[in-house]
Amino acid sequence: MKLPTRNPLDKLMNTSIAKKIKDFANSNMVTKFLVSMIVAVVALIPTWLYFSARWLIEPADFWQELAVIIICTTLMGWLQVLLLIGGIYIIVGIITDQI
Repeated sequence: MKLPTRNPLDKLMNTSIAKKIKDFANSNMVTKFLVSMIVAVVALIPTWLYFSARWLIEPADFWQELAVIIICTTLMGWLQVLLLIGGIYIIVGIITDQI
């Protein structure tokens, strides 16, 4: 008696749901999503640095809190603005297939 040589999962993979999942995994949508998430994380690095500095310094009253905000805004505010503008530009370019 000869055993079948076909893979038993072939019939399962021919269903419409499996095809949709396979096509989605192979499409550019997943790549676009991952690149967009990486750009968003990189664009928010100054914000994470601010939260880390504030957590380490632990300002006690209003004046200490104000000093931390002023120092962090002065040092990292311009970088945050540049990264957010660049990130928005890259994400819009990815979504509209311009990049």
